[in-house]
Amino acid sequence: MPFALECTQNEALPKLAWLARVDRREQVARVVHGAALEKGDGWLVEGVWDGPFGQGDFHQSENFFGSGIRLVGEEVHFVPSTASIDRLLYCEHQGQALVSNSLILMLAATGATLDDDHDYWRECLSIIKGVDRHDRRFAVRHPTLEHLEQVFYENIIISREPTRHELRIRRHRIDSFEDYVGSLQQILGGILRNMADPARRFALRGYSTLSCGYDSAAVAVIMRGLGVNEAFTGHPVRQPLEPLLPRGWKEDARGIGRHLGLTVHWLDDRRQGISQDELYYLCTNYPKHHSGHWSELSFHSMAQHIAQSGRLGVVFTGNHGDTVWDVNTPERHLAEHIRRGCLTGLNQTEIRLHAGYITVPVPFIWAHEVLKIRQVTLSPEMAPWRLGNGYDRPIPRRLLEEAGVPRQLFGFEKKFICARAMWPVNPSLRRRFLRHLRRRHGLPFWMVYLEYLKHLALTKAALKRFWGIELARKENLFLKPEVDLFYHMVHWATAQMAGRAAARLGLEYPARAGR
Repeated sequence: MPFALECTQNEALPKLAWLARVDRREQVARVVHGAALEKGDGWLVEGVWDGPFGQGDFHQSENFFGSGIRLVGEEVHFVPSTASIDRLLYCEHQGQALVSNSLILMLAATGATLDDDHDYWRECLSIIKGVDRHDRRFAVRHPTLEHLEQVFYENIIISREPTRHELRIRRHRIDSFEDYVGSLQQILGGILRNMADPARRFALRGYSTLSCGYDSAAVAVIMRGLGVNEAFTGHPVRQPLEPLLPRGWKEDARGIGRHLGLTVHWLDDRRQGISQDELYYLCTNYPKHHSGHWSELSFHSMAQHIAQSGRLGVVFTGNHGDTVWDVNTPERHLAEHIRRGCLTGLNQTEIRLHAGYITVPVPFIWAHEVLKIRQVTLSPEMAPWRLGNGYDRPIPRRLLEEAGVPRQLFGFEKKFICARAMWPVNPSLRRRFLRHLRRRHGLPFWMVYLEYLKHLALTKAALKRFWGIELARKENLFLKPEVDLFYHMVHWATAQMAGRAAARLGLEYPARAGR
């Protein structure tokens, strides 16, 4: 007997979020979801792929971005993105299987909380080990659940039999630059046709990202050739100390945009422009002291632009180009199971569901064929575009130069638009967080503020010069060594969001979670 799919729209949920409860005995998958998902006969999706939209065969596509649910006979396929910047969460709870594309919804539905005593290093960075090697466990505090599962790349297949996972990877031939780039263009062209299908209820608009590096600029070249003419890029002058800082400290890709004829939207990261949507960024970072805490809050204005545009967005990025396109990629990353060097992109998993956009990191297309792509990178035909330095990516360089972008405009240093934080940027959220620190952890404001000053570069330089005190990046001066303000902020933000989601689902959430 085949499964049935019962869908309930909840306008209060993020536009693209969904939560499924699978009852094996009744053979029904009941899904509550936001207002902007697409529905077909036996499927539900917030995603794009390189096949006909109306057929809904995203569960078979190796080039699928977003997430979806597909009934296949007596099975339910839950389908994640073909990239490690998005994931699905799964658990068995109260006799049912629960699956969601949002950690916040999963916590709200189960009543689970993050574990204040657990270091989430494993949960954040396990996928870097590769598709077939990562640890799916995501630790939580709950009376009966030991952990959730976070699933990347693989379909979760639920039936009356034990749950199983299935990859959608196939083998491909790549003999030359033309072969590889031609295949990317064909796949991306299929994705754009999927986006424009008149059977879709919700219109989609494509964007690329743009930087002075290689990867996103190369993707912008490919997408411009396919008709995507809008891009988001970091603004070169946004902070009051800009005139005092070294030239080139921040992204400025205006010249590239002009040569490509793109309409450029600045990423406005000024503090006064950061809304309380900052919570969506804060609830996706978890490790303690030993990890760099990178936030992608600089994309806040991009999310706002898409949310206010009247259309859903599809953002084509260069995430993972550092692995598949670089001459100097470490040997440990040159493997079929797709190993990453970082997790940029994952910080947008919750905000994209809220704002309404799907992320397509182009280098993940055929990323499991990294060894064949590397052969192209090192081939004689690519010699004119190899520089022989430490930042050398001939495939993107050739794409940019053949598009007419001068060499001096890109690829000379690696830049980032991510930032670190130890308390919220939004003033209202910051006040609420400081009250939380005082009430829950007994940390007075003045002590937290002194610790904040210590983290400033000028303060560190003064400590070293005048008092001979040299501190490690995460070492506290005024607080106890075990206190991690960033970690407290992440747990507080996650509890705030889970409590809000629970209320929207008509559920209660544990009061201890920091509200």
